[in-house]
Amino acid sequence: MIDLVEFNWQELGIALRARLLRDKAPGLCAAFEAVLPFESIQWHTVIAGENMSIPTRMYWMEREYPADRKTGRVFFFANGQRIVIPYGETNEPGRINAFAEFLPEELPQLRVVGRETAFRMQTGRVEPLRVKLSALAHA
Repeated sequence: MIDLVEFNWQELGIALRARLLRDKAPGLCAAFEAVLPFESIQWHTVIAGENMSIPTRMYWMEREYPADRKTGRVFFFANGQRIVIPYGETNEPGRINAFAEFLPEELPQLRVVGRETAFRMQTGRVEPLRVKLSALAHA
């Protein structure tokens, strides 16, 4: 069982840590842990504000920990089988299926990654960032 997950954007030289919310979303955390490690592309949401999106092969349909959207909170969007990470202002209402949160000291660098992701989409630079997700610490 792991406590922390590393999100690593090698192209940017940035690796950030997020703590799993096992006490609030044990099933979703276990489903996420089962697909680690993996690498995926990362893109930006179109109309939801400052959110990054990571496609995953994880399948999860339950609503285990509906939480408010906030910067650094990691949630699972079942409709698109994607991990979504708000890195700033979000304009979509509603609670989300949260399962992890980036460590507070990581939030400034998370914003750097988010702005680069948005820049690539907004300027027509079509190469999405690649991100590697892996277990970092064991309980």
